[in-house]
Amino acid sequence: MGQTIAQKIIAAHLVDGKMEPGCEVGLRIDQTLTQDATGTMAYLEYEAMGIPRVRTELSVAYIDHNTLQSGFMNADDHRFIRTIAKKIGVRYSRPGNGICHQVHLERFAKPGKTLIGSDSHTPTAGGIGSLAASAASSIATASAGDGYTVQAVSHLYKLKWNEDLNQKFAVDMFEKNASMDDLIKSGMCELEFVGKEKASANVRQSLLSDKPFSDLVKRATTRAIDAAIAKLQAKNEVFRTVTPIIGGDGNGIIYAAIGTKEGLNEKDEYEILEAQEDANGKTTYKSVGSVKPVKGKIWNNVYGAEEEVAENKAKAEAKGKEAKDKDFNEDAVALGHTEFKGKKGDYTGYFLRLKKKK
Repeated sequence: MGQTIAQKIIAAHLVDGKMEPGCEVGLRIDQTLTQDATGTMAYLEYEAMGIPRVRTELSVAYIDHNTLQSGFMNADDHRFIRTIAKKIGVRYSRPGNGICHQVHLERFAKPGKTLIGSDSHTPTAGGIGSLAASAASSIATASAGDGYTVQAVSHLYKLKWNEDLNQKFAVDMFEKNASMDDLIKSGMCELEFVGKEKASANVRQSLLSDKPFSDLVKRATTRAIDAAIAKLQAKNEVFRTVTPIIGGDGNGIIYAAIGTKEGLNEKDEYEILEAQEDANGKTTYKSVGSVKPVKGKIWNNVYGAEEEVAENKAKAEAKGKEAKDKDFNEDAVALGHTEFKGKKGDYTGYFLRLKKKK
């Protein structure tokens, strides 16, 4: 089945998430527009980000809403917008040029481009085949500063090791109480490249937070790194962690302290492992069954989840509404573990490991 124009534009600009119904996505933004009723705050927020020049293909500041009055406020706003626009590379549309959404449609909008604007009529550009949306001034600001996502790349290396090296380490290093420098100089620490993965995390969910922008970037960066590591674990069995089972009801439900930070979703399959000791005293694991996460009982343990829940709740209460973000509800964050369902039995002292990623 073919794609709609909107689907094609989203696919071409997708930087985060999946193109599936109900899934949040992050898009690369080509253009932004602001007007003088919302632009002043937008550019003050942009200055706070510390980004010297806009990174969009085009950003335009329109002076079209607020008229000059007896007071000084509007005149000051217009002067500020004109000077900041010159400083950061934003086109400045003078008073009298026309209303932002119509002028942008006629002069700048292009088929196949994405546009975010701080004016409610920004979607007018959709008439020419742009994917255009209106948003809060802070969202438009983030778009202009390329502030939607943080991308991290994690590299995985494996230490080359065998029985000969083990014996050499015992004699030359362990028995002589050698230092870390001695170990490095010995040439025993040779690494083998296994693979690399990249992942993105968006700042968008937190843009209305009262936190400094640097804290929001730190939050997104940590989540991106965790997501990249989770991808490496999913693809490379040798890197998969073995997690203790911390409890259960004996009727097929067990608990483990892992969650969305580890990339867990309801379609994954995990194996139950029994720890054993071989003749040489080395711990090995025997698979004795498999389980799957229970929908609605997956722990949200991503970095900063508790803070973000509190922020979203406070913002919603301030507007007299209930927080509706399904990924950051209080129940998912407060779980403290994920529930798994599968084979009945007492698995105290057993472990879980990812078996199949879906």
